[in-house]
Amino acid sequence: MIKRGKLNNKITPKEMRDAIQRSGYLLEQRILPIFERFYYVIDLNTIFPGPGTGKSREIDIKTLCVQDIFGTNDFNNILHINLLCECENNKQPTIFFIRDYHDYEYGFFCEDIALSGIPIKFSYKDSFISFSDFLELKKFHHYGKGDISTQYCTFQEKKAKEKWVDCIS
Repeated sequence: MIKRGKLNNKITPKEMRDAIQRSGYLLEQRILPIFERFYYVIDLNTIFPGPGTGKSREIDIKTLCVQDIFGTNDFNNILHINLLCECENNKQPTIFFIRDYHDYEYGFFCEDIALSGIPIKFSYKDSFISFSDFLELKKFHHYGKGDISTQYCTFQEKKAKEKWVDCIS
């Protein structure tokens, strides 16, 4: 007897639903309106050749936002924000490890945010200030707040499927 959906290799609606729920597509669809609300231009599922291998790779979400920093319409005061996102649908729960750093209360690690591009510093009152200070990251970024997660892990079954092992990501 042939199961429904297996005849002529046609997928059933239930099989479609199950496949989509295992993928990252639903997460992508939940994230899109957030980027749109902040005026990002969004490119989904961008394909590019992997460096070194040349194999086809995919970026789930690629975004661009252009902001006029001072509202002067001066090209020198434009900030280009590019974000690349990988959306994963974990089958298992994720555990976040919280570290209680006293230094985080004072925002000492806001300067550690990885930056690339130009400008790295901004002209402000006849001197230069850092990107972090210009955006006042200490007021809202998680690096400027109390307890934060510095590591996380999820779980996978061993090949023998007898025990679970952690898989630090």
